[in-house]
Amino acid sequence: MRAVFFGFGKANLGKVIDIMSLRVRGIIVFATRLTFLLILGCIATEFAARLYLHFEPKPLEYFSLRASLSGAYVNAPYFNEQFLNEQRQLSKVFDLDANFSYIIARDFHGTYFNVEGGHRFTVGQPEKYSHTLWLFGASTVFNSEVPDDYTIASQLQRLMPTYQIINAGTTTNTIQQQITRLRSERIRAGDDVVFYDGATDVQGIYNAAANQSKKSGINALCEWLKLDTNLQRLFMTQIICRIAESQKPDLSLLDVTGAVNIYKRTILEARHYTETKGATFYYFLEPQLFSRKLSVAENALAANTQFVQPGYRETVTSAWPAFQEATMQIGGFDLTHILDNEHTIYLDTWHTTDLGCKWAAIAMYEAIVTTI
Repeated sequence: MRAVFFGFGKANLGKVIDIMSLRVRGIIVFATRLTFLLILGCIATEFAARLYLHFEPKPLEYFSLRASLSGAYVNAPYFNEQFLNEQRQLSKVFDLDANFSYIIARDFHGTYFNVEGGHRFTVGQPEKYSHTLWLFGASTVFNSEVPDDYTIASQLQRLMPTYQIINAGTTTNTIQQQITRLRSERIRAGDDVVFYDGATDVQGIYNAAANQSKKSGINALCEWLKLDTNLQRLFMTQIICRIAESQKPDLSLLDVTGAVNIYKRTILEARHYTETKGATFYYFLEPQLFSRKLSVAENALAANTQFVQPGYRETVTSAWPAFQEATMQIGGFDLTHILDNEHTIYLDTWHTTDLGCKWAAIAMYEAIVTTI
């Protein structure tokens, strides 16, 4: 029996080895073919991506596109190619301050835009003045959408000729960065301090949800591809990341309550600091595009993801009532609806042309005058 068993084993061992060898070779051949097909597919996909991006209609440059979509500059006397060129140059002058605490604009001198000592130039400042009014905020105070003569600060200066109005606004600064800048300025007894905010606070809520959403799905794939410099160069990566950018973030991740609590706490802190200097503090919640029904041009603007990110409209409309309520609770002024009757002034969700700046200046002036 033992001899038979060993004889049977030896007889079949070669066949088993042959069968296993054939299977291994089959697996190797299959894996080779699959790898070849995957490489060929990647090459074809990359080639197709190159073709698509090559023949894709090139959109207008950002500033030109924004102006053409909104129609807001149609009757603006200052709107021309020189204005646009200076606007492009101005967008490159922002940097962190010496302590890396907040963003500030470097000196810039042009026909339409001027910055000196970190402050946008205010037209009409008097040589002698009774008080200084400091206007703090982000890009909607800096007003790079209009020449010096049409900023909120300059239009407020014309309404308050005995004051010196200082434009201490700068792009993207959060309300927390603004209070840091407030402490860096020479606020004196008798001065007025104005905070004009809302945009960067809502943007912060949106950005936090968007960053969380990048951890899964096509967003995660895009982020992974961008980690490698070689993969970054692929046209396929550009296509994948474009698709990722077109996706709405998970709006259930919006932390409105947390943002509003920081907002209220920071404004009250700014007020306290201002009052310790013997100055008077005013807070204004700024207007925004989605406060009423949009016109055809505004809908076209809102549909363009260069100016209104996917899910951003829903973020603004869902978060804004909480900011309005908080503004009233801290004794601020809610300017949400001051532009509701104007339908050709917005350039995106927050920024406007000179007419929007005019109405904001008038609203500030009326609020300040009634409290003096």
